[in-house]
Parts: sequence; C-alpha cells; structure tokens
Amino acid sequence: MSNRPPSSLPRRADYGSGAYWRSIRLFADRAEAWGELADDFHHFSVRLRHDGRQILSVEGDGIRVPWTTCPSAKAPLDDLVGTPLGASLRETWGRSDPRRQCTHWFDLACLAWMQATRFCAAGHEQRTYRMQLPDLQERSSRPTLWRDGERVIEWSIVGMKILHSSPDRFSELSLRGPAWTSVMQGSRGPIDEDLAEAAWVLRRGVFIGMGRQYDFDQIQVASEFAPVVGGACHTFNQPNLDSIQKLPKTVRDFTDRPDQLLNRGSA
Repeated sequence: MSNRPPSSLPRRADYGSGAYWRSIRLFADRAEAWGELADDFHHFSVRLRHDGRQILSVEGDGIRVPWTTCPSAKAPLDDLVGTPLGASLRETWGRSDPRRQCTHWFDLACLAWMQATRFCAAGHEQRTYRMQLPDLQERSSRPTLWRDGERVIEWSIVGMKILHSSPDRFSELSLRGPAWTSVMQGSRGPIDEDLAEAAWVLRRGVFIGMGRQYDFDQIQVASEFAPVVGGACHTFNQPNLDSIQKLPKTVRDFTDRPDQLLNRGSA
C-alpha cells in the first residue's frame, strides 16, 4: 500500500492563480425535496420523498465522481429514512456514521432534508449556495459563501484557523476540533439554523477546496491520497485502498466560469 506523505503528492503547476468553487441548489414541495451539488471534483444530485413528517425514501445520482467506489455510497443514504422533519441539521447529520457515507452525497441529502423542513414550516421552496475559496497564498485565503445571491459569510483564514470573520462570531476560531463544535452549539451565543447551516456549508467547502493544489490526474489509487483524508468517508474506509481506482479526467476548473458549475454539460 502506498503511504507517501501529503507533501510528496503531485501538485498542480497552476495552483495559486485560481479558485475553487462549489454550488448547491435545493428545492422542495409538499411531497419531495431535491438537491444538486457541484465543484471541481464532484457532481451529485439527490431526491427525497417525505410525507410532511419524515423522510420516506432517498435516491441519488453520481453525475461526476472521483473514485470507482463512490457510486456504492448511494445505499447508505437510506440511513436518513425515518428522519423527522424539524430536527436540527446537527441531529440529522449525526444519524449515520460518516465513515459509511460519501461525505458530499450525505451532506447534500441532509441539506435537501432541511429544505423540506423549511417548506413544510413556512413554504420556502428554493435555496442556493455558492462558495469560493481562492488558492492559498502563503497558507492564507478568504473563503466566501453566498446564499440566494447574497453574501452571508466571509472568512480570512491561515491554515485551518479563521482569523477574521463576517459575521464576527467565527473570528479567532479553529475549523477543526472541539472549539468549532462548541461555537456551533452556542458557546458564543445562540446560533440560528440558517447561520449554522451556512457555516457548515462554508467549512466543508474550505476542507474540500484545499484539494485543488493536488494534481489528481497523476494519482491512480486511493491509497496514495489516504494520508490526506484518513478514513473519513465511504471510499477511504474500505479495506483495500490499493484496489480503488481514481477515475480519470474528472477534475474541472471553474475559476473563471462558476456559473457553469451545475451545468450537466460541464460534468
């Protein structure tokens, strides 16, 4: 099994001149909720059926995935069946072991479930997110999240620490560890579900966007990338990572065309 450290992984020659983008689109009605997510490395969709009280079924489509095992992560999405509408995002995400799930598919299913909750509570049909992480410059960047076209969070980060934040609630906060969990649970004051969801979306995008520095066309099997992610998801929790192939030519660069993220012709 390959176990080379992250510092030895192949790097993109053009890293430092672009940006990682991620877009999420959510829609719900009285019987279903849909979600679609796309970024440099992934493109997924989900559809949930609900009865206004709980999730009845979950379906998904892996439109563009990085590893040969990703499609088999559709089955664990069924862990969400029976989840009551109205639970918090944190409670819903905790219903399944994340190591069983494709992180992005499961995140998207949870967000679609939240959209169904909003529809049933207040008739809110749609929500969109767009997130940008400019390439790191001396470990620093300014990730930003827009919701329904309005900027809702902007951070100034160094490594995995937020130095400054708008809103200020997240300033001087590590993106990893118990301090983050504590803030999301209200240690700096009550946090409403909309802000908690937005921060969750932006934080995930920062973690994934850091991967833009690697040249995935030169990575052949999952064991080569395992030191970066550990056993964090369905693919990297499999017993034989040397047998899991990196699907070729699945990485996109949306630096100058973020409007094309959810265009399936770009998949």
